[in-house]
Amino acid sequence: MFTLPLGIKIAQVTIEYEMNYGVAMAGAVIATIPVLAVFIYFQKNFTQGITIGAMKG
Repeated sequence: MFTLPLGIKIAQVTIEYEMNYGVAMAGAVIATIPVLAVFIYFQKNFTQGITIGAMKG
């Protein structure tokens, strides 16, 4: 059980000083998907909250 950034780092190192960039990019995409899904689902509320907070009153 690792945090996401640590798990990606451990998975991408194949040999001592060699980095597997394909695994790193795949991990970044997998880590981004849930955040993007939550943003898309709550996009209306999120933008509405920003707009209300920016209004002077």
